[in-house]
Amino acid sequence: MVACFLNWTGLFLVGMMFSLIVEHLDYFCFLIFFVFCFFSDVFVWFHVPETKNKTVLEITEDFKIMHQKRSQML
Repeated sequence: MVACFLNWTGLFLVGMMFSLIVEHLDYFCFLIFFVFCFFSDVFVWFHVPETKNKTVLEITEDFKIMHQKRSQML
């Protein structure tokens, strides 16, 4: 519920402020979103160690193993 609220609030703010951003930055308005995406990528790269240096197939196998352990506990 909190994540949904934050998502809708963020989308509302972007929608309301986008015309001001375009007015002041003109063709460079995408830079704000690029910077946000860049820092999000850096955060995931350094703070999500279970996916570091693994392929998508290896990550999928890890999730399968994790879910098998949970179902065996129940």
